[in-house]
Amino acid sequence: MKSKIFSIGIMLLLSVMGINAQITITTTSLFNGTVGISYSQTLAAISAARIIWSNMGALPDGLTLNANTGEISGTPTTTGIFNFTVTAADLGGNSDTKPLSITIQPIFWDISAPTFNVAAIFDGSTLTIGGTGAMRNLSGHGAPWYSVRDGITTLIINPGVTNIGNDAFLELYNITGSVDIPNTVTVIGDSAFQFCTKITSFTISNSITSIGYRAFCQCYALTSVTIPGLVTSIGGSAFGADAGLTSITCLNPAPPALGDINVFYGVDKTTCVLNVPVGSVSLYQSADQWKDFTHINGVTTGIESVEAPDVNVYSKAGNLIVDSKTLAIKTVSIYDVSGRLLKTVEAGSNQVSIPQSFNPSVLIVKVLMTNGTIATRKIPYSQNIHGFI
Repeated sequence: MKSKIFSIGIMLLLSVMGINAQITITTTSLFNGTVGISYSQTLAAISAARIIWSNMGALPDGLTLNANTGEISGTPTTTGIFNFTVTAADLGGNSDTKPLSITIQPIFWDISAPTFNVAAIFDGSTLTIGGTGAMRNLSGHGAPWYSVRDGITTLIINPGVTNIGNDAFLELYNITGSVDIPNTVTVIGDSAFQFCTKITSFTISNSITSIGYRAFCQCYALTSVTIPGLVTSIGGSAFGADAGLTSITCLNPAPPALGDINVFYGVDKTTCVLNVPVGSVSLYQSADQWKDFTHINGVTTGIESVEAPDVNVYSKAGNLIVDSKTLAIKTVSIYDVSGRLLKTVEAGSNQVSIPQSFNPSVLIVKVLMTNGTIATRKIPYSQNIHGFI
């Protein structure tokens, strides 16, 4: 009340003295903000009386304007350019307006392992990982986005990333829906997705060779998972406490080696169905930890499908030749018709030569290209003439 009387008194005094009590906003621009980073800037105006501030048009989400001080403050939660108009007014009816804007930028982090180029961007809801090469390992709660994890609801991993580091997405419990792991990724680190409790499904890269300790532990919303055929090792507790799992499909004809700590602890192995390649059921039924599943079914794995073109397989000078006209070959895996793995050869070039040493009458040759596509060829094999026909 005293402040109001004082302001009115000032206005009357200025009027008697013939002084115009005009208000002029002197702030002409506002600096940019960043999602998840505290923001503060105070508006300024010339006035002989107390000013009340207001705005028309939306401020960035998470920011507010203090009517008494003119401070715009808070923590932005959404990226974009936000246009609005501020008004400075006194009790005598004088006022001024000024159109202003604030640009809120995404957060950018460099998360490259040495010699690589990988970065993360957060726009207030989506965390995007992109670049070329491996992510560095992150320790415990050391991920740079851990402090803003409450706002992360979507995760995108772009092709080009080759390694998901340890603890990369630990406790990002507000991510919902599905997460795609692109075919350029070959390794999933320890606790990479641990406690991502609302993710309902993962599409795991066909190029993955190893899954780390607790990689998908405590992903309670998972109901099914497919483990690609190139995976040879799975760390302890990798799918621990995933009690919602009702179906696990493992596409490797040879059971992957499992960590010392129960990989599937907390999964009901009496009701969760384990699907494996036809011809590999007995192998899984005798393999440590895999044999604990009551229901182990042999299924067609899609090994006859062809996804990569321009791949030829033929015999020459006592060798099996795999030749790609366009793409470099990453690995060549040779199976019998039951899906049992006979041999895997690392490549890295457009042509691979493999000495013949196989007994089955028909072989299936699975060729993984460096871009993640796969070609499969069924080759009749005559042991009598020591070659392919």
